[in-house]
Amino acid sequence: MKSKRFIAIGCLISATTFFACTKHDGDVEEPIPTATLTFSNPTAGAAYHTGDSVLIQGLAAASAEMHGYEVSVKNAADTSVVYFSQEVHEHSDTLLINQGWKDTLTTATNLQVEVTLILDHDGHTSTKSVGIKSETK
Repeated sequence: MKSKRFIAIGCLISATTFFACTKHDGDVEEPIPTATLTFSNPTAGAAYHTGDSVLIQGLAAASAEMHGYEVSVKNAADTSVVYFSQEVHEHSDTLLINQGWKDTLTTATNLQVEVTLILDHDGHTSTKSVGIKSETK
């Protein structure tokens, strides 16, 4: 008797979960937000030297409220090598990007400055990057 009750409860929970997570007629899908990002600094191909401050500045505009952004400076040949990363949690449909990184590298390296806009809490992002160089003096 108890096993039939457990089976019935298990079936009820499974059915409820299945139907609660499926799409239904009349469900409205939210459009995926879109965004544009314009860098004002750095400019593509700009060269910096050890000790220089690299300003990372730009303007992001989106079709809906964004949830922040992440700025990173990576090795262009191996983007798993990250020299700088900063996440900013800010809500607006327009964001001013204004971060700085001090070049501490001692060998000439091609770099990738990357800004990833966090468009929503569903994991949608928009990324733009610009290539710069770190040179020795």
